[in-house]
Amino acid sequence: MSDEAPDELEAGLQKRDRMFVVRLLIRFAVVGLLAVWGFLMLGESNIGGCAARGFESMTEEP
Repeated sequence: MSDEAPDELEAGLQKRDRMFVVRLLIRFAVVGLLAVWGFLMLGESNIGGCAARGFESMTEEP
């Protein structure tokens, strides 16, 4: 991030620019959706099963 980004944010908030607020809300929504998608992808990856298979291969016992 550049040093100008916080100044742009402050200027936009002080100016009360309607489009700035809309762009800000869209950015937050995109970040939120990416976070939810990432969380769901971690849940589907079956990390516990992968760890169990790794432990089983190390001990050679079922």
